[in-house]
Amino acid sequence: MGGTNEAEMSIPNITFGLATSLEIEIGEVEADGLLGLAFVPYEGTNSEPFITSAFRQGISLDFTPLTAVVSHSH
Repeated sequence: MGGTNEAEMSIPNITFGLATSLEIEIGEVEADGLLGLAFVPYEGTNSEPFITSAFRQGISLDFTPLTAVVSHSH
């Protein structure tokens, strides 16, 4: 993981899925996505989310992997 001109980090033994299509509803949502943060029963592959795997393997995250802004409007 890592962006342009950023240090990279590696988490061994994780699974990534590749989307081959998008539902229209998903494509119309203005969002960046939350890679690897689904709970195991909900993410469909029975694999471990990357953040859980990193902590289980003792890998220190030396950066904030994400930020989230949650708001509710009526």
